Amino acid sequence: MELEHLVVDAKTQDALPYSDAKTGRDVKHVLEELQKYFTSSVHNQQGDLLGLARDNIVIILEPGAQLETSIGPFQDVEEFRREYNSFMLEVRPILERFGAQLLTFGYQPKTLEEDVVLIPKERYASMDEYLVNTGKYGHNMMRCSASTQVSIDYEMSKMQLRSSASYLLWRRSTRITTRTFHILKVRRIRTKCSRQCFGMTWTLRGVQ
Repeated sequence: MELEHLVVDAKTQDALPYSDAKTGRDVKHVLEELQKYFTSSVHNQQGDLLGLARDNIVIILEPGAQLETSIGPFQDVEEFRREYNSFMLEVRPILERFGAQLLTFGYQPKTLEEDVVLIPKERYASMDEYLVNTGKYGHNMMRCSASTQVSIDYEMSKMQLRSSASYLLWRRSTRITTRTFHILKVRRIRTKCSRQCFGMTWTLRGVQ
């Protein structure tokens, strides 16, 4: 399961940048503080810290410094819950020291995409250049959106049907959209609707 978080200022809800040389209140320093809990790390060629990993959990950054937790795979959802809660116990005190918090919204509640600086990763710079000519909201997606992806492995057709039925019931009961963010004039989004936008992708895979 992959769960993306928006890293924001706890008071203003503005997006926290990857790097802020003036204040030091940034996602890069949050990762550096987290590093002691992990066994390996990922850096770019300039030495910037971009990800962390240990057994059962990988932390990476999305283009706009959104923080993604990739957890599992597990046999039981309870195992996922324990691993995620353990991570949150580690990261929350660090975030508090920086006056920041993690949001599981689908879109930045205040910050505009034009004010979000991409993290220093060559692949994202290339993607950003490509998206200029491929659509209207590509830059919004890169810089300001967050989503959740769930992959479910099944061994028998009955299990597949049960998983699909559970998803349909869940979606109907919660009325959560499968789109990462609402298409309504997202280029200037400042409204409360961002609190209602929560991206969710489900994948069912057959085990051979």
